[in-house]
Amino acid sequence: MRHRKLLVFIILLSVLIIPDLFAGEKNTTGDTHKIQKVTRIPVTSKFLHIPIKSPAHALTNNGKNIIYGTIDGFIYALDSATKVSMKLYDVGSGTNLLIGGLSHIGDSRYIYSSIRENRIKRLDIHTGKTDNIANIKLADGLDIYNNKIYSVTYNKSDLLTVFDMNGTQLYTLSTEIGDMVAIAHSDKYLYILSEDCNIYQTDPGTGKSRMIIRTDDNFEKRDSFGGAEGIDIFDNHIYLSNVDDSSICRSDLDIRSFESGE
Repeated sequence: MRHRKLLVFIILLSVLIIPDLFAGEKNTTGDTHKIQKVTRIPVTSKFLHIPIKSPAHALTNNGKNIIYGTIDGFIYALDSATKVSMKLYDVGSGTNLLIGGLSHIGDSRYIYSSIRENRIKRLDIHTGKTDNIANIKLADGLDIYNNKIYSVTYNKSDLLTVFDMNGTQLYTLSTEIGDMVAIAHSDKYLYILSEDCNIYQTDPGTGKSRMIIRTDDNFEKRDSFGGAEGIDIFDNHIYLSNVDDSSICRSDLDIRSFESGE
């Protein structure tokens, strides 16, 4: 009798506990597939290369398409489904490395960094109106997060300079990442591309960073302006711009796998 009660107890325990052990991460996003938490950091990733019109130095998105700024001053929209690029605006072509960073504000409004002029500008691509909002030398990459502009800081490789949306400098943020070149974000974190083409996850409040993806030889630089130069988060995946082969590259890793279960 005692053995029978013990057997019943073990069966009930297995029914309650064992399914949870194999269920993986709970998914609250509404997707039908499960998001598996990445436990080994950093990891490597495979990238799908999508050809574009011209080498891109800056990436953002408008919620529908990837938007990229080229080194010769054009802004394009890339349809992620058809892989077709459509020209949106010309900020003044003819000078190499004109658009260093690019971020979508809303509707037809963007900010971008003009490398040639050492300025951050606000642009409406429908009206053509452009405003200078901040002076900053060689703003190689920038992004908007929580109504603040985060910009790479010239000659201070581990610092982000943070502005309000009117261009007033608020503070600097130390990330301890050497040679940052581009910035993107999810709802919770900044994602930073380094000069050696690795990807870091950064707390936007404290600056604490960890490398999450090591690209290895996928984006080996041929010169100081080669390899991966732009980064964006779109449809829960990381996109990089590869200057050397004029492509935008989509990671096979779901960004939520680095944020789930925290």
